[in-house]
Amino acid sequence: WTTVKTIFGKMPFAIFGLSPTSRDLLLQKCGLKLASGTFPEEGKPQVMMHEDIARNLHLKIGDIVLKPESEDSYAVVPTRLCGTLKGSYWLAITSEQFIDENFPVAPQGVIVTASSELQQRILDTDLDKTIDKSRCRLWSYDGLVRETRDALVSLYIIMNMVTSIVIFAIAFLTGMLTNIYFMQRIPEFATLAAIGYQRSWLLKRVFVEVAVLCAVGWIIGSIFTTGLLVLLKYLIMYPKGLLLDPLDI
Repeated sequence: WTTVKTIFGKMPFAIFGLSPTSRDLLLQKCGLKLASGTFPEEGKPQVMMHEDIARNLHLKIGDIVLKPESEDSYAVVPTRLCGTLKGSYWLAITSEQFIDENFPVAPQGVIVTASSELQQRILDTDLDKTIDKSRCRLWSYDGLVRETRDALVSLYIIMNMVTSIVIFAIAFLTGMLTNIYFMQRIPEFATLAAIGYQRSWLLKRVFVEVAVLCAVGWIIGSIFTTGLLVLLKYLIMYPKGLLLDPLDI
């Protein structure tokens, strides 16, 4: 195990000990490719990980990842970074032989995959229903999402309260400004009514103008917010190896 830094603090991250055949199959399933360095040699104290994890931990090729004196990233012998991966999924790998020779009490696990993402979801659901939880620990994507949301439920409540207050304040301010704007245009509407325009047409015009103002405001706000999140991602989050998707709604 090692730890990665998140906006919530340090979180454990598993390093899988795999045979070359299993490693190649898992990399193919995850769509990961070698970005730099080499694959771990059998039995050698070497680790390869996703380039974002290496950036998160401020590691370069040849740096020590695991060491005996570390509580968060322990290993019997100093273990160095030999290569990095690139792709959509975070993964850290070492050789199965190295784990067997140096970690006699290391947890044993089986990685079960399906041929497609949809079938993987179905497989996860079936495994969750059939596996005896008293004899093993099942890790699935949906299960991890549930656990994460349960752990952050208090944070979500606070964020939703703050968001609601901000939305209410902005909506109230916008309503007052709109009211002032149309109150100043009463002579204009009176003139239009005097020359024969019906009340329904005037109300329709008011609603159209309000709708257009709201739509333009949402569009400008969305563009500004997305741009701000993109800057935040590449100027602050990316250099620290933290995840942020500006388009994740």
